Amino acid sequence: MRVELLGQVIQQDITHPPPVTARWRDAEEKQGPAAAGVADVDGPLCYSFTSSRLIVVAIIVVTPLDDIHLLLLLIVFLHFIVLLHFINDHINQDDQEASTTPKEEEVWAPHLSTTNISVTVHLGATAALDCVVHDLHDEPVSWLRRVGDVLELLTWDTHTYTSDVRYSLVRETGDRWRRWQLVILDSQLNDQGQYRCQVATQPPLLLSAALTVIEPRARVVDERGEEVREKHYNSGSMIELKCVIDQVPFPPGPVTWRRGATTLSFNTSRGGISVRGEPAWGYIRSRLYVADARPSDSGVYSCWYSNYTSDALTVHVLAGENSAAMQHDASPGASSSESIPTWSFFTYIYHLYLLAATCLSATCTTT
Repeated sequence: MRVELLGQVIQQDITHPPPVTARWRDAEEKQGPAAAGVADVDGPLCYSFTSSRLIVVAIIVVTPLDDIHLLLLLIVFLHFIVLLHFINDHINQDDQEASTTPKEEEVWAPHLSTTNISVTVHLGATAALDCVVHDLHDEPVSWLRRVGDVLELLTWDTHTYTSDVRYSLVRETGDRWRRWQLVILDSQLNDQGQYRCQVATQPPLLLSAALTVIEPRARVVDERGEEVREKHYNSGSMIELKCVIDQVPFPPGPVTWRRGATTLSFNTSRGGISVRGEPAWGYIRSRLYVADARPSDSGVYSCWYSNYTSDALTVHVLAGENSAAMQHDASPGASSSESIPTWSFFTYIYHLYLLAATCLSATCTTT
């Protein structure tokens, strides 16, 4: 009987070979269980080679010399183990190259969160136009305004080029985004129009912004809601004027009444001013009361909203003993004959009668 070592495969690192341990048992020359570390085995014995990456078993076969078939089978098995060892080394080599090769940092291209915005503000409010750019590097951002066929530069990077002090730039930085906000204080009607945010990339990124400024409108109206330009009252009556202001924000701005250049007080011993409005209405309503009207109360009365818009009418207080109110509302489209109060019509007829009587007693000439 002969002991043959058919093969052994040990994966080792060239510079730092891993420790290899071997255990074996010879069936004929054993030195006791304590020395061998294994129990008695009848038949084939095994070498066990252990490394940090691969465990390969090499077979020591105790066979008769004439058992050629078993020997060929073990040789094929040995070649199979060698092939596995080659594949394992190839995989480990690829893993090492992948771990040592530095990964290329992914570069993100700048882009806008949106390319069109529309902003609507009321007259006198602050307008804010936002331009949000993601993954911006060092490219400058500018704001421009279209005036006719010309683009007027307002801001570039951190600089403001317009001479209008109401314009300013506010910048904000977040996680991979930056906001370039164009702020317009005390918005006026001539501020509305088209604006453009431009990022200096190749090709440039463009954002189009449309600004609309809502102008409130004041109207002096009668009880039917129709606009009036004149009202007539008798002495001692109550003057009552009504003003409606449309397209106002809420909370609204202040409403004032004036007679000529004099601002009237909200509360006086002879009357006062009331203002009412609801967001659901979309407008506010103001009334002016003046008790015990006198001829000195005659004049042009105007209703003002925040010094932005106004409407006016003329009030006539007629001297007389009749204390009852005798008023006539003259709408803007009324004819001249409709704007003559009732008392004036009878006076006109009376004068015609006197002129006719004079012509009967004398010769009337026409020039």
